[in-house]
Amino acid sequence: MAPWIVGMGLAQIGEFSFVIPRSGISSGSISKSTYDQALTCTVLTMAVSPLFASAAIPLGRWARRRRKPAALPVAVVPPQSFLEDHVIVAGYGRSGRAAARVLRAAGVPVLIVEFNYLLYRDLVADGFHGLWGDITTGEILHAANAARARVLLLTIPDHGTIYLALERAHRLHPSLAVVVRATREEHLVELRRHGVDTAVLPEFEGGVEMVRQALLRYPQDGEAMRAAIKLLRDEYYGPAAPSA
Repeated sequence: MAPWIVGMGLAQIGEFSFVIPRSGISSGSISKSTYDQALTCTVLTMAVSPLFASAAIPLGRWARRRRKPAALPVAVVPPQSFLEDHVIVAGYGRSGRAAARVLRAAGVPVLIVEFNYLLYRDLVADGFHGLWGDITTGEILHAANAARARVLLLTIPDHGTIYLALERAHRLHPSLAVVVRATREEHLVELRRHGVDTAVLPEFEGGVEMVRQALLRYPQDGEAMRAAIKLLRDEYYGPAAPSA
């Protein structure tokens, strides 16, 4: 309906059309007859524009009735291999790509769900099973066999998407373990309240690894170093801190 309203509302030439022909005839760019024609068209379109505006909605309804029904959406096709007790990785960005490669190297069955088609082509080229679609939709979760998965890895940074995917995945599999990429420290408590098993701050973990690498250059006791890192993790994550 909106295209008809906008289009019919633009039917008139506009008041600025008085200025352009006047400038043209003053500079000698157009003839007097051309000026008269432009002026006549401007006045006529302004006169009939209320009629066009009132006809926009009836015409839109008429066009909608004559429109052919939209094609039914194509069903999501699951991967050829049957997946069970697998890990679903949502997102094939830097975090998802690294996680998928480690899981494959460890012999863990992994399925990747990616909404960006360019990244989806990348994961297929890398030899992974994947689904192109939105992890928050029930069709994609069913196709990914979430009801029989062991872990859901949400590497997507958008928290609205995370909460929606978490809610719908737990409807299919209430005991599904969920690991989430958090973007801010204050999100950790809220994520755990929504049923997330583990939330990870990538920037914080990068800093911890940098500190660990620096401490290796000093004659430190290994146990003391691990205790210091654990204390730092506990400050950020609380008692549910991810293990090193």
